[in-house]
Amino acid sequence: MLSSLDDCVVEAGVRALKMVYRSPEAPKAHRLTADALQRLVVLLSSDNRSVAEVAARVLARCCDSPEQKMMVAEAGGLEGLLRLMATGELPRKEAAVDALATLTSGSDDISRRVADSAHVTSQLLPLLKSPSARVRFLAACCLTNLAPALPSTSSAPSQSEEEVRRAVLPVLAKLLGEVEVWEEVPHVLSRLLADNPQLQAAAADADAVSKLASFLRCDDCSQRLKEGTLRALSTLCADREASRRQLIDAEAMGAIVRALDDTSPQVRLAACGCVRAMSRSAKSLRASLVEHDVAAPLFRNLNDADRDVRIIASATLCNLVLDFSPVKQAVLSAGCIPALAALAASPDAELRLNAVWALQNLVYTAPAEVRAAVCNALSWRAVVDLTNDMQTEVQERALNMLRNQCANLPDRDAAKLVDMLLNWSGGELSGLLIARSDPAASHPVSHRVQALYTLCNIAGAGEENSRDGMMAAGLGPHLGRLLAEGGEEVRLAAVWAVINLTSADDARPGAAKRVAALREAGVSAVLANLSQQSEDLGIDLRERLKTALDNFVAHDMFTE
Repeated sequence: MLSSLDDCVVEAGVRALKMVYRSPEAPKAHRLTADALQRLVVLLSSDNRSVAEVAARVLARCCDSPEQKMMVAEAGGLEGLLRLMATGELPRKEAAVDALATLTSGSDDISRRVADSAHVTSQLLPLLKSPSARVRFLAACCLTNLAPALPSTSSAPSQSEEEVRRAVLPVLAKLLGEVEVWEEVPHVLSRLLADNPQLQAAAADADAVSKLASFLRCDDCSQRLKEGTLRALSTLCADREASRRQLIDAEAMGAIVRALDDTSPQVRLAACGCVRAMSRSAKSLRASLVEHDVAAPLFRNLNDADRDVRIIASATLCNLVLDFSPVKQAVLSAGCIPALAALAASPDAELRLNAVWALQNLVYTAPAEVRAAVCNALSWRAVVDLTNDMQTEVQERALNMLRNQCANLPDRDAAKLVDMLLNWSGGELSGLLIARSDPAASHPVSHRVQALYTLCNIAGAGEENSRDGMMAAGLGPHLGRLLAEGGEEVRLAAVWAVINLTSADDARPGAAKRVAALREAGVSAVLANLSQQSEDLGIDLRERLKTALDNFVAHDMFTE
């Protein structure tokens, strides 16, 4: 019908398509062919104004995939829509802006093409003052999509990215009160505010947090509105304590936690993001998450059918298990350790990373029973696999978890915990750490540093047998090489290991034996040589070198 020579038939065909795509029952899986899309683009230039307008409205509804959007762009659709927008008639302008908003959404390439068109922002900005809420919304949506592609400074005829964002913000804030469009406004607001702290502060000052929170308290809040609201609140609260406080004062936390169990995966995902944003503040945790028992629904989301929900739920746990978190005990009681251990074996790299990151945070300053529970849930072989993971960030988090397991140990439990860790590893822990900090290997410097500080912690807290085991594994020559060849960070960690192995107040025979072995490995000579180059070293390393050398001198006095 669209290719008919009869204008009446063409108009009937395009109107039929419009009705189909406006229907909630429209077939989502069905997509127009390339020929049909090209024909719609041609109709944008029709002499029949009604046909051109309806063709634009169909394009606004049918192009939901990157491939379709690019087909329209390659067929000249962007130019056709820009010409249609330049007409003086509001219905045609609205239809053109609607289609441009759809085509530029999620497409950096198309956004750049449109942004490069002369006068596009000067045509869109006046529409922000239209008496029609729908037109104001579409213009705001289109400008939000174009903003990242705009220049950072004004250059006629274009406005800068920041100028456009600041022009759009108050319009969107007011549109939150317009029933006609408020279901979509929070989605656009979230995109507008992303990675822009100044604009986020301005939005909070415009009472955006309380307006959004009021949607969540409504019994008839649709899932689309709920999702957008949660996303916008996540953006506003991610880095602003003041916005988190506003959200708590708006009494919306109960609705946010309930949204973790929503039937829509998009809502659950957005709710997890909101909880994650709130979890970044200890104050907010005390005031809200504990009160609303977030642990149970969040743990259910770890096993969600939707991968994205599982990923953000596991990422949220990274904050909730930090030592300062008042919700940490609730998370532990909900069974987080075995759940995280299981996720650490996931074939999904992001889930593995989040699980190991959470375990790393969990054991930091944890009591002995929590550290032991992690060892019981996570086998040594699983840890070895994580330190050899294909993702270097997973490797580093696994090493950091081992470091935290051995760090900040309570005095009464320190030696016992170190023995437990050595037994857990079947005696392989020291060897693995030495291998991971080997300067001859290709491991990143950050990995070497993590491994070295773990060795430091073992040397500082373990009994004689654990220190002797480290020396037997070749730690002495290893430290000598690191001190001779390493950079500042590596040398500092290596010197700390020497200090812990040669404690000046340790007069036991084992200590003298270790000092002799370190001296024989050339460690004391390298330390002395480094101290001669002190002007080229950082102050912390210079001070630690002095302490290490003093330890050797003290042991010489013991043996005289």
